Amino acid sequence: MNSFTVITQVGGFVILFSVFAEFVLLIDSPLTLPLVASLEITTGVRAVCASSLSENAKTILSAAAVSFTGLSGIAQTACVLSETGLSLMRYIISRLLSAAFCAMFFWLLL
Repeated sequence: MNSFTVITQVGGFVILFSVFAEFVLLIDSPLTLPLVASLEITTGVRAVCASSLSENAKTILSAAAVSFTGLSGIAQTACVLSETGLSLMRYIISRLLSAAFCAMFFWLLL
Protein backbone atom coordinates (compact mmCIF):
# COMPACT_ATOMS: atom_id res chain seq x y z
CA MET A 1 0.00 0.00 0.00
CA ASN A 2 1.57 3.30 -1.01
CA SER A 3 1.69 6.36 1.24
CA PHE A 4 -0.75 8.42 -0.85
CA THR A 5 -3.39 5.71 -0.57
CA VAL A 6 -2.90 5.41 3.18
CA ILE A 7 -3.10 9.17 3.78
CA THR A 8 -6.20 9.44 1.60
CA GLN A 9 -7.94 6.59 3.40
CA VAL A 10 -7.00 7.88 6.86
CA GLY A 11 -8.27 11.36 5.96
CA GLY A 12 -11.43 9.85 4.55
CA PHE A 13 -12.09 7.97 7.78
CA VAL A 14 -11.59 11.13 9.85
CA ILE A 15 -14.04 13.07 7.68
CA LEU A 16 -16.58 10.23 7.55
CA PHE A 17 -16.63 9.66 11.30
CA SER A 18 -16.61 13.40 12.07
CA VAL A 19 -19.66 13.97 9.90
CA PHE A 20 -21.40 10.94 11.43
CA ALA A 21 -20.58 12.24 14.93
CA GLU A 22 -22.10 15.63 14.09
CA PHE A 23 -25.32 13.89 13.04
CA VAL A 24 -25.34 11.87 16.26
CA LEU A 25 -25.04 15.14 18.21
CA LEU A 26 -28.48 16.08 16.88
CA ILE A 27 -30.00 13.24 18.91
CA ASP A 28 -31.06 14.23 22.42
CA SER A 29 -30.17 11.21 24.52
CA PRO A 30 -28.05 10.45 27.59
CA LEU A 31 -25.95 8.16 25.38
CA THR A 32 -25.15 10.85 22.82
CA LEU A 33 -21.90 12.07 24.42
CA PRO A 34 -20.37 8.64 25.02
CA LEU A 35 -21.36 7.58 21.51
CA VAL A 36 -19.87 10.68 19.88
CA ALA A 37 -16.73 10.36 22.01
CA SER A 38 -16.34 6.77 20.83
CA LEU A 39 -16.71 7.67 17.15
CA GLU A 40 -14.00 10.27 16.56
CA ILE A 41 -11.63 11.84 19.09
CA THR A 42 -11.62 15.48 18.02
CA THR A 43 -15.36 15.84 17.55
CA GLY A 44 -16.09 13.72 20.61
CA VAL A 45 -13.82 15.58 23.00
CA ARG A 46 -15.08 18.93 21.69
CA ALA A 47 -18.66 17.83 22.35
CA VAL A 48 -17.79 16.54 25.82
CA CYS A 49 -16.03 19.79 26.76
CA ALA A 50 -18.97 21.86 25.52
CA SER A 51 -21.49 19.81 27.52
CA SER A 52 -23.03 20.62 30.88
CA LEU A 53 -21.30 17.72 32.63
CA SER A 54 -19.19 18.38 35.71
CA GLU A 55 -15.51 19.12 35.13
CA ASN A 56 -14.57 15.73 36.62
CA ALA A 57 -16.98 13.89 34.32
CA LYS A 58 -15.68 15.83 31.32
CA THR A 59 -12.09 14.94 32.25
CA ILE A 60 -12.84 11.25 32.75
CA LEU A 61 -14.89 10.89 29.55
CA SER A 62 -12.35 12.86 27.49
CA ALA A 63 -9.43 10.80 28.82
CA ALA A 64 -11.24 7.55 28.08
CA ALA A 65 -12.15 8.74 24.57
CA VAL A 66 -8.57 9.73 23.78
CA SER A 67 -7.28 6.44 25.16
CA PHE A 68 -9.80 4.46 23.10
CA THR A 69 -8.89 6.41 19.90
CA GLY A 70 -12.45 6.17 18.60
CA LEU A 71 -13.92 3.99 15.91
CA SER A 72 -12.28 6.31 13.40
CA GLY A 73 -8.87 5.40 14.79
CA ILE A 74 -9.74 1.73 14.75
CA ALA A 75 -10.88 1.98 11.11
CA GLN A 76 -7.62 3.74 10.25
CA THR A 77 -5.62 1.03 11.99
CA ALA A 78 -7.63 -1.70 10.25
CA CYS A 79 -6.84 -0.07 6.92
CA VAL A 80 -3.11 -0.06 7.62
CA LEU A 81 -3.09 -3.56 9.18
CA SER A 82 -5.14 -5.16 6.40
CA GLU A 83 -2.08 -6.50 4.59
CA THR A 84 0.01 -7.46 7.61
CA GLY A 85 -1.80 -10.42 9.11
CA LEU A 86 -1.85 -8.80 12.55
CA SER A 87 -4.97 -9.28 14.67
CA LEU A 88 -7.36 -6.36 14.63
CA MET A 89 -9.42 -7.96 17.41
CA ARG A 90 -6.45 -7.84 19.78
CA TYR A 91 -6.00 -4.18 18.94
CA ILE A 92 -9.67 -3.41 19.62
CA ILE A 93 -9.57 -5.29 22.93
CA SER A 94 -6.43 -3.42 23.96
CA ARG A 95 -8.07 -0.08 23.11
CA LEU A 96 -11.17 -0.97 25.16
CA LEU A 97 -9.04 -2.06 28.11
CA SER A 98 -6.92 1.05 27.81
CA ALA A 99 -10.02 3.28 27.86
CA ALA A 100 -11.47 1.45 30.87
CA PHE A 101 -8.23 1.66 32.86
CA CYS A 102 -7.72 5.28 31.89
CA ALA A 103 -11.24 6.21 33.05
CA MET A 104 -10.75 4.28 36.28
CA PHE A 105 -7.38 5.91 37.03
CA PHE A 106 -8.72 9.39 36.31
CA TRP A 107 -11.74 8.69 38.50
CA LEU A 108 -9.40 7.64 41.33
CA LEU A 109 -7.19 10.69 40.86
CA LEU A 110 -10.07 13.15 40.79
